[in-house]
Amino acid sequence: MAVFAPGQGQPQTFKLLSTGPGANTAMRELDIYKVTLRFRNAQTEEYFVRSQKDRLVNNYFWLAVQLLLVSCSMLVIWPFAPPLDRPEANRTRLLGMVALGSVMLAAIVTLIATGKETISARLHPNVAEVAAVAVMMFLVPMVYLMDLYYASKCLGYDPGSTWANDRIVYKFSDTRCILAQSVLILASHLTLPLRWVVLAPQEVLSVLTYTVFAFVLEGPDGSDAWSTLLLFTALVICSAIGRRTIEMHQRESLQQIIHERSLRAELEFRLSCEREESRSTGARRPPAPEEGSSDGNGSFHPESLPETTTTAKAIGNGDDLARIMDIGRREQWLVEPEELQIRPRHVLGQGGFGKVV
Repeated sequence: MAVFAPGQGQPQTFKLLSTGPGANTAMRELDIYKVTLRFRNAQTEEYFVRSQKDRLVNNYFWLAVQLLLVSCSMLVIWPFAPPLDRPEANRTRLLGMVALGSVMLAAIVTLIATGKETISARLHPNVAEVAAVAVMMFLVPMVYLMDLYYASKCLGYDPGSTWANDRIVYKFSDTRCILAQSVLILASHLTLPLRWVVLAPQEVLSVLTYTVFAFVLEGPDGSDAWSTLLLFTALVICSAIGRRTIEMHQRESLQQIIHERSLRAELEFRLSCEREESRSTGARRPPAPEEGSSDGNGSFHPESLPETTTTAKAIGNGDDLARIMDIGRREQWLVEPEELQIRPRHVLGQGGFGKVV
């Protein structure tokens, strides 16, 4: 059946699923792939992704603002981290500054792309999703390159001797890196309306990156890195499950809307057919006196009876009206008698011909 999808000017064809018994409250089975949660209908899947684009662009804009502010605060700290006269420290500082500058550049580009409507409007929803995940994946290794300990390790220096000085005693730990990675995971899974299958590369990269830096480069936590890795992996898995659950509810809501609009379109089509049939029947019928009137002989015309009016044609013998009421209950737009409250003293409006209460 052809129905009009929200926000589109041409009819879309969707597969209607049977509601089964208790359709008023029971959730219909989703016509999706079990693993990816994609709709089997390509048009429905395309509309689902497109409907999330505006919120994705808006939320990503504010995430880019926060990222730029955090980067600016680190830009003040990094150049002045003592010691300032040691070549190893200067080279490590340069690596950290390059990584920090790359993060700031990514934040600025994201702000421009999401802040200017002329650019964001041209982005295809799938491209916007891939770009959002790509930026998140780019930030994953940058977190470690901006760390004093791991930046020194990447250049082959000993962090203890590189940053040893009389002013500040550095206490290296994986805490800051893991917290930064957790923020990225939570931001992408809870703030950005991305499909869970699109986020899978970021999840895998986050766990693998920490594994490489903590065990290949020998992180500062030593053997405790195993427990940190297990906890971080559990965080990533829980975030993925949560994102998948949220997406499932979103897809259920969309399919319910499509089903209700399909029922409404079907009902309107049936009523329009009844009206057209009534009009064509009335056009062939000879003119009759007004309803309830009689001719000069005092006999009533059969055309004036209620059974021959247009309303009776539309409703029939009452079965059509019962079906309309049943559809109204399923779509939850029919007001039941017990839900009405009469307020005779509450005046809605008044004029020269009376009052409306």
